[in-house]
Amino acid sequence: MKLFRRNPENPDCPWSVRFSVRNKIHAFSTKTTDKALAMIRAKDYRNKIVAGEFQMADAQKARGGSPTFAEVFTAYDALPVPEKQTRKRNIASMKAVLAASKLDETARLDKLGSGLAMAYQAKMKGDRPGINAALVSSNTNLRRSRSIFSKHALLAYKGAMAIPLDAVRSYFEVPFLRAAKPLKMLPTEEAMAAAVVALKDHPWHYRAMLLARYGALRAGEILNSRRSWLDGNVLRIGAFPDEYKPKSGAERRVTLPAEVVAILTSGDDPVWLVGPRRREIVAWELNAMLKKAGFTDPKPLHSLRRMALSNVFTTQGAEAAQSVAGHSSIVVTQQAYAHLLKPTEAIAFTG
Repeated sequence: MKLFRRNPENPDCPWSVRFSVRNKIHAFSTKTTDKALAMIRAKDYRNKIVAGEFQMADAQKARGGSPTFAEVFTAYDALPVPEKQTRKRNIASMKAVLAASKLDETARLDKLGSGLAMAYQAKMKGDRPGINAALVSSNTNLRRSRSIFSKHALLAYKGAMAIPLDAVRSYFEVPFLRAAKPLKMLPTEEAMAAAVVALKDHPWHYRAMLLARYGALRAGEILNSRRSWLDGNVLRIGAFPDEYKPKSGAERRVTLPAEVVAILTSGDDPVWLVGPRRREIVAWELNAMLKKAGFTDPKPLHSLRRMALSNVFTTQGAEAAQSVAGHSSIVVTQQAYAHLLKPTEAIAFTG
């Protein structure tokens, strides 16, 4: 075990160490420029790694060689990718699958298999018979839970635990349930007119609708939209990353009609464009009101975004639509919107 400096020419660069335990490389910064102290910290760190690895191996040997789901969850949650929130979500999905078979995370991993997946699918179909959303949810949770046993994850577990590959392979063999793909429907002119009439009595809901309809904002962007984002008639989304970071990670600018800007800035909230109850409005109230007005899309608020982008696509082209949408690639824009579009004229502002 040798100490080294990443920048030998810098006397303030701390000592680092790299060593291998069970064919797995461990890199560690001792965070000190004192070589003697650095060696002590490096040895302590290696001893902890070795002790932890062999304690887990001894525990598995006592149980017949198979780890528990809890140990797999711990190892998976320590992986650098995917991001922490995604790892947490995938673990929660696996726990839901276990619960359908009346198991918990203390169960051995060799319990994993086709029976576990089929029991979860049967429970989802039984809880909400005949409902397409139950099938979609079942497929989503199975897909997320399988991420814990991806090729990348299994390679990371290899040095610390013995994975029963037959059980994992069997778990992946169960096909997803056949679920109808929800249709993405644009609102009709009658539904839009009814929505405008209904929402004018609810000013904050009306502002949220305008942001989706004319700015093509996503629900999260509407929720976080501030007055400070407005620069004249231009809405700067993602211009202040410490306040809000959009899905693409990059700033995009959307030009709004002057009538829309006037309505957005007429509210009495000094910070938010959609007012103090924006969470309730965006989460469910506005969607419920749009459905009542005649919107048939499963996600009425998002259908307004598609309506805005359809208009930009037909009148200004795919590149302009990509810029307004904030898509990472023009291919995404074409795949998502080309089949919805017809060569019609732009829809004028109606409220």
